[in-house]
Amino acid sequence: MERDVYISIRGLHQYMDQDGYDHDVEVVSAGKYYKKNGQHIVSYKEQFAHEDKPVRAMVKVDQDGLLVSRSGEMASQMHFQPMRRNLTVYRTPFGVMEMGVTTNTLKMDLDEHNWQIKVNYALDINNQYTGSHEVEINVRDSKSRTGFGLEN
Repeated sequence: MERDVYISIRGLHQYMDQDGYDHDVEVVSAGKYYKKNGQHIVSYKEQFAHEDKPVRAMVKVDQDGLLVSRSGEMASQMHFQPMRRNLTVYRTPFGVMEMGVTTNTLKMDLDEHNWQIKVNYALDINNQYTGSHEVEINVRDSKSRTGFGLEN
């Protein structure tokens, strides 16, 4: 069964850029929820300022953990499993990089109409540590008793 949802993904990326600042990013989008092969999936579109058009993104939850994937020019597939390091590739217009994702903590509260997921992880690119990151994912449908600033 497919149903309409809203998804909010907020990340705090704790590394210093050349100006000495941490970075906070948030994406809020309408999407679709469905279940397939034992996985709970939310599919949505997102767009960043440097992109011409929105790209497809997905959040998948199953008994093994959390998978967040994104297509397009900046494609990635990040698999989060507690206390594990997973390798993936990060595709950019400038080339492909190997990315290591080490999940420190993964907390998932998955109610039928309301998901709250928090993940804390370290990231390395080409075996070079790039920083620690925290991501909070919230998914709500029209029957959720809580919201996060969107009109239904």
